[in-house]
Amino acid sequence: CPIKCGRYVRVEYEGVKFEVKPEYESLAMLGMALGIFNVEAVLYLIYLVNELGVDCISTGNTIAWLLEMVEKGMIKSDEFQILNNVKGFGDVKAVEELVKLIAYRRGLGAILAEGVKRASEILGRGSKLAVHVKGLEASGWDPRGRRAFAVSYATADIGASSLRGWPQPHIAPSTGPAKDLIPSLIEGRDRDSIFDHLGVCKLLPYTLNDLRELYIIVTGINMSLEDFRNVSARTEALMRIYAVLEWVTPEFDDRIPEKWMTPEPEGPAKGSKAFLDEADMRKAIREYYRLRGWNVEYGIPTGELLEKLGLKWAVNDAQQAL
Repeated sequence: CPIKCGRYVRVEYEGVKFEVKPEYESLAMLGMALGIFNVEAVLYLIYLVNELGVDCISTGNTIAWLLEMVEKGMIKSDEFQILNNVKGFGDVKAVEELVKLIAYRRGLGAILAEGVKRASEILGRGSKLAVHVKGLEASGWDPRGRRAFAVSYATADIGASSLRGWPQPHIAPSTGPAKDLIPSLIEGRDRDSIFDHLGVCKLLPYTLNDLRELYIIVTGINMSLEDFRNVSARTEALMRIYAVLEWVTPEFDDRIPEKWMTPEPEGPAKGSKAFLDEADMRKAIREYYRLRGWNVEYGIPTGELLEKLGLKWAVNDAQQAL
């Protein structure tokens, strides 16, 4: 692999010897997001979630949400016994215990195992602190540091995934309207979609045309760049129709968590929000719909687009979604 974004390391933490392969998301969400900066402790938590079969991003995000609730006094020990031992951010022992409770769905862990959106609904509090889109916990990429990146989160079929396209260039949201970078976001999403279709690592610096040429070499099937790009457009259209029919209401679900509209308090993105304001967000999302060939008001692929993409059979489904 020319990228080598991860490698196995042998570690010993508090008498436990193990091998683990840390990567960016696991280090971010089980380390910095939880206020834990002891490397061996973070590696142990990564090893633990891997052994228990729970996701490092959702687990770290949900526990961080709980720790903030504890620090703000929004949830107390008289509700759940485990909270007697939770000091707040940086408490490795408490995080370890919470991970185990989540994995085995015991006590408070049974609620946290539902994810941050459902957990806030069950407890009846903390929704404004919950960092998710469409119920999927966000990973370690804060859109307050990249203009129009929050549109990728807001419009993605599965929610807050950092793997659904990146806008270019990499500039702060405060530098101008997010709407201006939507063409580059769509280009990035289409490229990422083809990576997924081919099973190729997204970190490799291939263009869409590079991938097309690789496909032709391997399969012997000649495809134009437009036909190749339409594979992504069809995938995006069908995912959108299915999502709206099943659970997504674009007006309410193509949004971002309230926290991302709060200015960054410190760091290189200090003072930056995900969008200039609410109007900037809505204009950018509608521009995404428009450039996709979707209904601008409702975010649903139009019949005209579906016929153009060879998906005439899906027109009735799209009309039902409206």
